[in-house]
Amino acid sequence: MRVNYYGKIDANDIIGGLENELRDYPERHWGNSTYSNLKPDRKLYWEEFLRICHERSIKVYAYMTPLTPELLERIYQIEGFDADALYTEVRTYLEETISENGGVFRDYTEVSSFDGDPEDFIDAVHVGSKNGEIILRHLLDDDFGQETGVNNGDVNENDSDTDPVF
Repeated sequence: MRVNYYGKIDANDIIGGLENELRDYPERHWGNSTYSNLKPDRKLYWEEFLRICHERSIKVYAYMTPLTPELLERIYQIEGFDADALYTEVRTYLEETISENGGVFRDYTEVSSFDGDPEDFIDAVHVGSKNGEIILRHLLDDDFGQETGVNNGDVNENDSDTDPVF
């Protein structure tokens, strides 16, 4: 990253870096993937975690994180990588194991699934504050919607200076 004479970061350098990350991310993480299924040892860790939570009456809230629409499209275009199989296997496994233990699971892979803003991302894989709040409100709506006044994940822009309702 270049710093100019006044010690400020060049904005064009930041934008270029984000474009490079978006362009390279799918290949870097999945392009040469040997993924064939969820690893049994990882599943055991996850199931043990859920069992411990269930025994202690801790309700697990989990979700598949959203990606920018551009990145999601590129992932589905990677030659030799079956994104549908990956997402289906992970989603099905999480739905089953979490619901069996009394938890809540949501698939928010696509921004439209939680009525988010496709522009509110810090980078290709991390949501901004507005999308983060919508996701939390949407995820917790079933249990806390009546108490908190959450209504289908709507965010009240005027509430930004108040304490969170969670």
